[in-house]
Amino acid sequence: DEVNKRQLTAIVPKVKDWSKIVIAYEPVWAIGTGKVATPEQAEETQAAIRAALKAATSEKVAEEMRIQYGGSVTPDNCKALLEKPNIDGFLVGGASLKESFVEIISTAGPSKLSELWPAYKEKMTKEGLNEAAQAAFKYNLGVIASGANVMIGESMLDPVDNLPELEKLKIKTDPTLLKKTVVLKLNGGLGTGMGLDKAKSLLTVTEGNSFLDLIAKQVASMKKQFKTNMKFMLMNSFSTSADTLEALSKYKELGKGSELEFVQNKAPKVTASDLTPATWEAEPAHEWCPPGHGDLYPAMLGSGTLDKLLKKGFKYMFVSN
Repeated sequence: DEVNKRQLTAIVPKVKDWSKIVIAYEPVWAIGTGKVATPEQAEETQAAIRAALKAATSEKVAEEMRIQYGGSVTPDNCKALLEKPNIDGFLVGGASLKESFVEIISTAGPSKLSELWPAYKEKMTKEGLNEAAQAAFKYNLGVIASGANVMIGESMLDPVDNLPELEKLKIKTDPTLLKKTVVLKLNGGLGTGMGLDKAKSLLTVTEGNSFLDLIAKQVASMKKQFKTNMKFMLMNSFSTSADTLEALSKYKELGKGSELEFVQNKAPKVTASDLTPATWEAEPAHEWCPPGHGDLYPAMLGSGTLDKLLKKGFKYMFVSN
């Protein structure tokens, strides 16, 4: 308590507006260790912090101050911690990178996830979506349901001062690395905005060649230039898979089926008004949408593609549209 009081006292003269300040406390012995204070221990310390703040400033500042606890918060202990009057929330570190973070959000904030999720889980399971797909969607749904602001304002971004120039880099080419490299094209989008009802990569761009034709020929050129059987794959969506495979069937050297593609997951559409699963009885297929490029990792994991590539010795992946 004396250490906390000394640190708090040191900043008091420098604060002009206490409404813009949040205090977070984490025991030194809990940092990165997985150890956690009991709710009673945390409450005792945070009550002492509030009392010290009251003595150094005013009762109003102390009462309105948000004091967060940051010592290895988990879905199992967050409810008991939040029941304490001087714990106003959590500063979550490494746990925010885990799927269970959604459960902490749901417990700590005004989240409807616990009410919403059973209907989505039933719908996704019935559609045959794997655990990785469901976990990724559940995380995103939890963030939306929590009311968190997911926008990154321009004022939050710092300009890039300078970037290295390719021409000035000292590069030693090593074509042997291509044997361990997968070239992956993200091909999930339809060209509806351009008058197509198929993959936008099927648009003709030059001399009768579509984007897919040019990609296939580029891959063939690299194989010939570097004398290696470089691996090529596509991440298609449920809307683009059939048309894409048909268009590329004339390029036998690219492979076919699961050797050439894996299909990204599909996500249930969400009703904006109440966040429930959207329904359209006339066209049930319209209740689903591709989740976008961010689905690359869950789709690779859930489809088994990641394991297959690793077992074959691939170490690198070049990803682009």
